[in-house]
Amino acid sequence: TTTATATTTTTTSSPSITTTTTISSPESSYSSPYITTPSSAFSTSSTLSTPITSTNTSPTSSPSLSRSSSSASLLQDTLPDTPYRVVTTYAYNKKPVLRVKFGRETEQLAWISEDKTLIVKDLANPDAKTTVLKGHKETITDMDWNLTDDFILTCSTDATMRVWNVKQKKMMHSYTHTAALHSCAFHPVNNNTVAIGTA
Repeated sequence: TTTATATTTTTTSSPSITTTTTISSPESSYSSPYITTPSSAFSTSSTLSTPITSTNTSPTSSPSLSRSSSSASLLQDTLPDTPYRVVTTYAYNKKPVLRVKFGRETEQLAWISEDKTLIVKDLANPDAKTTVLKGHKETITDMDWNLTDDFILTCSTDATMRVWNVKQKKMMHSYTHTAALHSCAFHPVNNNTVAIGTA
């Protein structure tokens, strides 16, 4: 089997679905933003309010980060018929970066790495301290933003799925599966529901 689905209402199993599970948390601050929102709430386009300038960002402002050849980079196509060029590189990771993802509604960039870290950068505030979230015991394989960019979902080969509060910079929930996890996603309009996938 290849997938497992998590919902807030039922727990079932079938030949095509490995597991379903209920997402819950004892912390009230976790559940409050999770409301069903119509798809019209999504912005169809966005532009960074702060222009991006060429830079190679060093991690000196964050003692938990160390410079490495593994990095996440921003590229821009500034003029018609011109190739993309690297304008910013965040060389923070000790091992390969596996996925990078912009926030759905905010000017934030997050990425995951084989070094078991989830890193979040506020692109609208370049001087803000980079957020480094740790907790997984093995490689983080996938990630997804929730509808309002308040939370990030991650999964790992350590068989856990975790939900992180971006503003509070901490893990809010953890679910342990029976096998290594390789993919995960929030439901596009109802963030009470997430999906996870196994190999």
